[in-house]
This record gives sequence, structure tokens and C-alpha cells, in this order.
Amino acid sequence: MKRLTKLLLLVCVFAIFPIGYGVFMVLAKSQKQPKIITKKSQKSDYEIDGSRVMQNEEKNELFLVRGGNGNGFINNLGELVIVCDDRYLCDRPFSEGLAAVKLNSGKIGYLNKTGQLEIETEFDYPDEFESDFFLDFSNGLALISQKVRLPGGNTFEEIGFIDRTGQLVIDSTYYGMYPFSEGLAIVYINDPPEDLVGFIDTQGNVAIDIQFGFANDFSEGIAAVQVARGRHYRWGFIDKSGNFVVEPQYIDVGNFSEGLAPVRIKREGYDYANRSVFGFINKDGEMVISPQFVWAKSFSDGLAAVAVGNKFEHKWVYIDKSGDVVIEPSYDNFDIESIDSFSEGLASIAVNNSAGGINSSIGFIDKEGNWVIEPKFSYVEGFKGGLARVDMEGYYSDNQYDNFSGFISRDGEVMWKF
Repeated sequence: MKRLTKLLLLVCVFAIFPIGYGVFMVLAKSQKQPKIITKKSQKSDYEIDGSRVMQNEEKNELFLVRGGNGNGFINNLGELVIVCDDRYLCDRPFSEGLAAVKLNSGKIGYLNKTGQLEIETEFDYPDEFESDFFLDFSNGLALISQKVRLPGGNTFEEIGFIDRTGQLVIDSTYYGMYPFSEGLAIVYINDPPEDLVGFIDTQGNVAIDIQFGFANDFSEGIAAVQVARGRHYRWGFIDKSGNFVVEPQYIDVGNFSEGLAPVRIKREGYDYANRSVFGFINKDGEMVISPQFVWAKSFSDGLAAVAVGNKFEHKWVYIDKSGDVVIEPSYDNFDIESIDSFSEGLASIAVNNSAGGINSSIGFIDKEGNWVIEPKFSYVEGFKGGLARVDMEGYYSDNQYDNFSGFISRDGEVMWKF
């Protein structure tokens, strides 16, 4: 669906330097037993039971594994707790306690975390996903896409939202729709020469008029929207009534997180390499960290990843909410290519070459800047529920060649691999 793909690319305007790529397949469980995870960061939201550091939500987190030996879900100890065999195809992660599956009938169903089939719908399971958010529940609703056949054999895509009973509760009359966030969902219409964006509520009613060029999801009660200002487009922020809390004035913005949002301004009198820079504003629109960064990501775990220097020569560091640099990542004599936001006390760092192989250059540091997991992966995702999804290609460990996809724990222990 070009309309949803287009919106997805535009809404994710602030996704900077994603690390890696690939499709995940898992065939067999690692024989290694999980090691004890010790607390290394002096500041942590983790709950300590004396032997393991674990967030409350980790206890019920399940992770999708799939491959030639069957599909299923593991827990954060690497134990296969739900097996998806010939009963249905498991292809989506859990969201709000439910995971979409393809039934033998070809219809959409949903499993709960005990492995029970909780919902059977009348809708066909899509053959291909054009966006990562289809079928996942958010705010009690899941966005589905169906092919509708017209007389003569032509088809078109029709989208809408189903509830937790599998019933279609919002039938789309829009050109495109996006999942709900904080009770509101982005919708847009085709109004040549451009699309216009607004928001609906969970009843399908227009909550904020369709009037913006682009929009981000609501975060912390505020959404970034883009409007025309003369010959240019500028970003501002609205509340859930559609009123501007920060007037449109920025070239680029990120979402609010932990009370702050990165915003990009254009400085007059500077050359191209130093002209546009990021700073951080609060919800009153006050610039609390002065514009000075080449790139900036939203705050997470009290820290934000930013690039200092200019467009052509810069380095990545972490700042606190005072704007002070607290971590300058380094790894031997290798250059740091990019850094990601902290998640569950760890952040992924990409170096321009790893310690032992090709295309294996990503590892994890803690909030003190210590390398907890050496850079040896070609692809990683942030930690969630105690595990992180990784790919390893060509890394020599103990004179052994490793090439796998799987999950690791926060101490780097492989919990599931093929």
C-alpha cells in the first residue's frame, strides 16, 4: 500500500542512522545455560532479587522465533514456551498480550500468552506486510488490511481497525491510517496537490481536523505536526485538542520523551556544514539545551545520543538533561560510526571495524560508558524484556567462525540461535 508506506516514511522523519538490517530466523535453542546478570550501572530502574536483574515487565515478555524447525515464542531465559506447529503460522510479535497468527483457514487469529487461540476473525491474513505495524494491537485496536476484489478482477486495499473480539469497529473512509497512540490515530486524505493529515479517536470520530502536511504519533500528550509557513514547511507541537502548544518554527523535530524533544533550527550567517543544528525544548517551548548538535535523538534512560562537530566531521556522545557530555564512547583506535538510545540500561554502539571480523561491528555499553558486550554483531535491536535480537556474521571467537541470528541476554549470553 503506497499510501501507508509513504506515511510511514514521513512520520518516521527522525529515525537517524538505524543500525543493521535483515530478517530473523531461529532454528534451535542454544545449549548454554543463562549466566547471572549483575548490576553495573549506578542508576537503574531494575528490580534486584539477589541473583538476577529483571524489570517487572520482563517476567511475562515473550519473543518470536521462527525457522525451518517450526515457529514459537521463547521467554527471557531462552525457554520455548509456545510452539506453533501445523496448527497456525506465527509471524508477528506479541502486542498488548496478543500475537497475530495465520490460521489453517487463511484467516487472522490471535494467541494469548498461554498459547491459547483467543480470537478468530473473518479476515484474510495478508500474504505480505508492507508495514511493520499491521495486525499489532495498540490502545485495544489492531489495524488490518484486506484486498477487496472488484468486478473484472481488479483489487484494492481496504483498511480498518478490529477490536479484541475480532470485530471490525472502524471501517476506513480515509486514504490511509496509522496505529493508535495515546488514544488517537493518524489518518490522511488525498487532497491534490498533497495529502493532508489529522487524527481520529478510538470511536472513529475525527478528533483533530485533517489539516496538516505531516504528523508524528502522540507522545507524552503532545504530537509533532508540520504546516506550511510561506514557501516553507515548519514543525510545531499540538495537544490532544489540536491546539498548538509550540508554534511551527522548526526544520526538523523528534518526539517528546522524558519531558524534552529535539528540534532543529537554521542559523543565519553560518556555512553549510554548520548551518542547521539541534537543541532540546521543554513542553512550554523553552529551549533548555541550546542548539549546537549536528544530529540528536530523543532522551531515553535520562540520556540522549547527539553528534557534535559539523555535518562532515563529527563524533557521537551522550548528554544528560543539563546538556553536559557524560559519555564519550570509544573502542581501541576504531572510529565510532553511530550510537543508539539506551534501553534497559544498555545502548548499542557501531564501530567502523570490529575486533575480529567483517561486517561485525556493533556492541553494547552501560551508562558508565563501559563495554558490556564487545562489538561483534552485524545487526542488533535494543534490549526489551531482558533480551536483544542480534545477527553475527564472520566473527572469530576462540578461533571459531560464528554466523547466526538469535537473542542475547544483557551479559552477552546467547539465549537462542541457529
